[in-house]
Formats: sequence, structure tokens, C-alpha cells
Amino acid sequence: MPSETASRRSEFGYTHKKQSGGSGQFGRVEGYIEPIEDDNLGAGGFEFESHLVGSNIPPDFVPAIKKGFEEAIEKGPLAGYPVLGMRVVLKDGAAHAVDSNEIAFRLAAQGAFKQAMEKGAPQLLEPIMSVEVQVPVEFQGAAIGQIAQRKGTINASEGDDGDAQFVTIGADVPLDNMFGYSADLRGATQGKGEYAMEYLKHSPVLRDKQDEIIKRHAEALAAKKKAGD
Repeated sequence: MPSETASRRSEFGYTHKKQSGGSGQFGRVEGYIEPIEDDNLGAGGFEFESHLVGSNIPPDFVPAIKKGFEEAIEKGPLAGYPVLGMRVVLKDGAAHAVDSNEIAFRLAAQGAFKQAMEKGAPQLLEPIMSVEVQVPVEFQGAAIGQIAQRKGTINASEGDDGDAQFVTIGADVPLDNMFGYSADLRGATQGKGEYAMEYLKHSPVLRDKQDEIIKRHAEALAAKKKAGD
């Protein structure tokens, strides 16, 4: 499944404030988000670090802040996919003697994460599969052509020394482009081609593909809203 991440460090300073008779809600959080440094952008998951100094935010509220960020990463700002490969660092904030509570700080964290993601150059990621294809030598060209059509990157080709009957082709291919590949491979190799694949990493999607995914997500939200009116 696709995921989302921010491509650069981004600061946040967000205040959740609500007043409606009696006690209200107040919580402010300050800090930054940043991509986890990893070749595999989607493998880093989520990390939360508290660098609080002093008592501007009482320590009892830190677990609620962490929970708020954990809830926020479930849906990214671009197309509603989970956010991966992010670190959140809490540096400071503010609390109110009466109006601060766990709910207020959870909501403050959610608002802060949305704020930071919008400024952090968000991007969509897609799973890339490591694919190994074995075909008779005479179908090597056809197999390589199919991988190229699916925007795969060939990184190995073995057994094509002139004496081998089969050749093994290694490639990295977006998972989204692998649907229907089994039937296509059989058709191109008279049923003699075989392949296996496993998850390799997450990588940024191409810009035109990202724009199309975001457009579909916006249309789906609009249709859902219209149906609820």
C-alpha cells in the first residue's frame, strides 16, 4: 500500500484552544518533524522524542501528546495514506492550570502534525518489489521489454553466456505495476516463464502519478461529502 512522508524538516508551534462554558481545553506544543534518515523511506516507521526542559508542559501530558501524534500519522495530508519514516521531536509548549487535559494535548499534537506536514514538502511513497524472472534464453528480450513497460529497473541478468538454456533477470518494479504480470509473462514465453518477488523498499512515486492519486482522493472525498448532504 502507498504511504506518505515529509521530505524535509519542518517546525510546528500549534495551540489547541476551546472554550464553551465551564472548563475549556488548552494545550500548546512546539517542536519539529523530520524524515528518518534511511535509504528505505518507508521502513523507518514513526519515532517520538521528548526534549522538554522545564515544566511548561507537565510530564503527565507527554503520553497524551505522543498518542496524538500516533493518531495523526494514520492519515497523511495528500491522499489519506499512513505516514511513515518520520521522527517527531517535542521541544516546548504551554499548559493552563485549569483548561489543560489529556484530550487538549492529544488534539494539539494532531493539529501540530498536520501543520508541520503541510510545510514539510509531503510526498507519496510506493512499495518497490525485488523481482526475479526466469525465462528461456529466446524470450529474454520479451521479458526485459515487459519489465521496462512496467517502469522496472533491470539490475541483473545471469545465464545469458551463450550456453545456458534459461536466463534469470533481476529487477526492481513498483508493486502497483505488477498486477496482471503473471498472465502477461506466460503469454510472452509460451507458458515457460516464471517469476518471484518480495518487498524491497518504499520510494517516491513519479510526480504525474502522485498528482493523479491526489486527484482521485479529492474526488472520493467530494463524492462522500455530497452523499452525506
